[in-house]
Amino acid sequence: MQIQYFERLNPEMECIYLLERRYQAGEDAPHSIPALRDYLSGKYNIPMFELEAMLQPLIDLENYVVSNLQVSEEQLRFFFSSRGGTTSALARPLYAVLHSRPHYGSLPEAEKLGALKRVLARVLGLETEDLAGIDSFDALIRFLLQSPASEDVKWICTALFYSIDDYMEELDIILRKATALFLEHVPDTAASLCRGAMKDAKAKIGDDPVSLFVNLNLQQRPERLTVVPSMMAFHGVQWDFAAETLYFGVYYAQLGDLIVKYSDQSASLVRRLKSIGDKSRLEILRAVKDGPCNGQDIAEKLSLAPATISHHMNLLCNEGLTICNPPFHSSREEAEDGTLRKLSSLKGTKINKVQLNFGGSANELWCEGGEVRFLLNMISESQKYQKNCGWFTSLVSKEKNLEKLYTKLKSVNVSEYKVIRMQQGTKSSRILRSFSYPWKTGCRWCCAG
Repeated sequence: MQIQYFERLNPEMECIYLLERRYQAGEDAPHSIPALRDYLSGKYNIPMFELEAMLQPLIDLENYVVSNLQVSEEQLRFFFSSRGGTTSALARPLYAVLHSRPHYGSLPEAEKLGALKRVLARVLGLETEDLAGIDSFDALIRFLLQSPASEDVKWICTALFYSIDDYMEELDIILRKATALFLEHVPDTAASLCRGAMKDAKAKIGDDPVSLFVNLNLQQRPERLTVVPSMMAFHGVQWDFAAETLYFGVYYAQLGDLIVKYSDQSASLVRRLKSIGDKSRLEILRAVKDGPCNGQDIAEKLSLAPATISHHMNLLCNEGLTICNPPFHSSREEAEDGTLRKLSSLKGTKINKVQLNFGGSANELWCEGGEVRFLLNMISESQKYQKNCGWFTSLVSKEKNLEKLYTKLKSVNVSEYKVIRMQQGTKSSRILRSFSYPWKTGCRWCCAG
């Protein structure tokens, strides 16, 4: 692999990082560098004096751009806020083709859709190959009708088909204004920061950038990669596979050293052990493990008040412990057919009347697209709540679904995953566990089935 290291910032991407952080979803998400500084200090016990002097020039730069950018809040939210569980805002997929775009309006429908698929796939949180069968606007509408994406995301996809040229021109104007402000106020230390970051990047990457991401198994490695320093994404590393570019935070290495220096996991470990040391909470985990059930079901099983169950569940979630038993089926008919086959096999005779061996409402038993679509959507949504939950877990009933889940986990930059297989009687089970570096705002995943 041919690796190039640039010691200059990409001002447009810097502004995208800055504005995406400002408009990212979630009230608890850090929407500014000071909020992110406070989060890092609190989470990793880093004294504030270690971070304040380091980050103040970046805070001043961020404030200057935000305070002087003459663009309406409505426009900025439209382009830079994430939608429907996707991990990036509309600005990113549009920026990816901004400087090499054809004039989409002049293209025939089929050719226009072919050119749009790269953008639409990123908006929907899918791979471009997932849209291979779409060759007309009618086919796009049929695909969207069956998609679990939010109505907002579906609307964006149809709007892009009709008006992508207008949206790209609007984004181009916004980025021109933002980058002009960014370059006006970029700190004098930027050049030395970028040189230092590229020195750290070379030391950490060597000749294998994949080594930065634990368990990132690429089926086909790119022939070339450009490594670029980033000030607004100062605390992490992001690989844009489509652009063959890796953005390396200017303080990524230093923050890693500070976390090692001040990290004390004993307090977190004590809290988590306490959270599962209560008898009622252990019984809740056992109840959820046995099959799908809501809060009322658990309350009835354990003879506890629903309010008590809610209290214990909040404590478990606050310590980063969640579990999901997804809808295994894509329709009521499929659920009933599966139950009939299972009962017929167990009793050795054909059963014609459905008697479900578990309870729950319709949306807990089946959903459009079945288990795999539910979990793919859940993985996308987990990125929004990565700072609220330490572990995401889910049952996976079908072995064949794992490969698609692996691909999705890689696409959202989960750094590590592990499969743990279990056996109980004739039922096979599996756990998929994944997590990212502790100093990144990543999430942990554990899928069991």
